[in-house]
Amino acid sequence: MNDLVLPLDAAKLHLRVDSTDEDDLITDAIRTAQAWIEENTILVLTTREMTETANHLGGPIDLRAWPVSNITKITYFDRSGAPQELATGSWWANLSRRPVRLSPSFGTRWPASAVAPGSVAITFTAGFDTDDEIPATVMHAIKLLVSHFYTNRTPVAVGARAAAVEVPLTIADLVRKWRRKVI
Repeated sequence: MNDLVLPLDAAKLHLRVDSTDEDDLITDAIRTAQAWIEENTILVLTTREMTETANHLGGPIDLRAWPVSNITKITYFDRSGAPQELATGSWWANLSRRPVRLSPSFGTRWPASAVAPGSVAITFTAGFDTDDEIPATVMHAIKLLVSHFYTNRTPVAVGARAAAVEVPLTIADLVRKWRRKVI
């Protein structure tokens, strides 16, 4: 699968653009739309290896990403602080559930682990295998975002009858994740 879930030609058709003059701009808009969807939902649009962390092995562990096709490994720090890796088959994953839930294999318990932020790391493969598997509503949302980013190239719109109005989903929303927090 290409790294663009919405092909450039499909985006240009949606935007009613015939020339190649703005292909780079439209490609950037597609990438930005994909990133926005992934940052604001549980969805992973393109297949890749990911790692999420948990604070301890105690109860079931729910992964934030979806869809997940394979759990590669689970590592953790034991109570003495030594790194450990769980043997394959010592856990069970319900991959069809949203969110994906990990539990110890039937009839077993998780080993004792340290209780600290990030003391457990789950490595897995996530993402849709093909663009056709991405829900139609999500693909339409990507098209709408691409159209928004293409049409609104500045963070404010100035009309003949109104003062400057901030365009939604622009700078503030795009950098919210990296905003400095005042303490």
